[in-house]
Parts: sequence; structure tokens; C-alpha cells
Amino acid sequence: MTSHEEEFVHYVGCIEDLNRAWCILQELHAVTKHTAVHAAALAFALVQYAKPYTRSDGIHKRGRQGYTLPEPDLSADDLELHRRILSLRRQVLAHSDLTQKEATIYIGPDRGVPRVAVVSNILPSLPECDAIMGLIERTLDKMYIERRRIEEKFTQLA
Repeated sequence: MTSHEEEFVHYVGCIEDLNRAWCILQELHAVTKHTAVHAAALAFALVQYAKPYTRSDGIHKRGRQGYTLPEPDLSADDLELHRRILSLRRQVLAHSDLTQKEATIYIGPDRGVPRVAVVSNILPSLPECDAIMGLIERTLDKMYIERRRIEEKFTQLA
């Protein structure tokens, strides 16, 4: 596989990840009762959204040179949501970043018995399904155009 072919495979995989996230969100949107399974599916959808924007190693590109999608060319509001999702993925969903918790240890009496407790911030809330679906749709609209352009290049070379 050439480096151009590998890059295209990565690009198509990114489209698949974003579509998978959109499908999960579409199903969650229809659910009225939010359970632990709903929360887990929403978290997974956000991780799927973030995958294209985190490094992916290939044969031709590894380490710091790995494949990642550039930040999408969208409105300021969409970019803010995009950055929020990536931050949630990096600091809350896929990793436990202690700086988000700003925790302190409390030592004090409880009914005459010394107790130790951890007091921390409430972690950031997850964005609404509708907002994320809209972001994905606008991103995919542009990606589909780019995919067709790349496919045309391949067919001209064949």
C-alpha cells in the first residue's frame, strides 16, 4: 500500500467513526429514559467522534507523524463544541485527569469518629445529542466532498 492509499484508508475510517457516532446519537435522541446504559453510549459516541482527531499510526506514518484529521473548517460555535468534545475525551472519558476534579482531602470527625473524605468538583457535563449530531453532519458534508475528490484522483491514476 502506498502512503497515499494509506492516507485514504485513514480518511475513510474517520468517516466511518463519525458515522458510527452519529448513529449512536440518533438512537439516544429517541430515548426518553436516561439510564446508565444511555450515559455509557453517549460517552462512547463522543470517543468515536474524537478518534479521527487523535493520532493513528500506519505503516508510512508513525508516532508524532501519525495520521490525524485537521480541525474541521466550521463555524466558531461548532469549533467550540468540537474542542469541548476533544477535551472531554482526553480528560474525562478516556482518561481520568485529576486536574479536572481539583480534589482535596477532608479529615474531620463524624459522630466522634475521625473520617477521611475526598471533596472534588463535579466533572463537566456532556453535550446534548442534537448539538453533536449537527456538528457531525456539517463535518461529514465537507468530508464527503473531499472523499469524492480523492477518489477521482485515484481513478485518474488507474
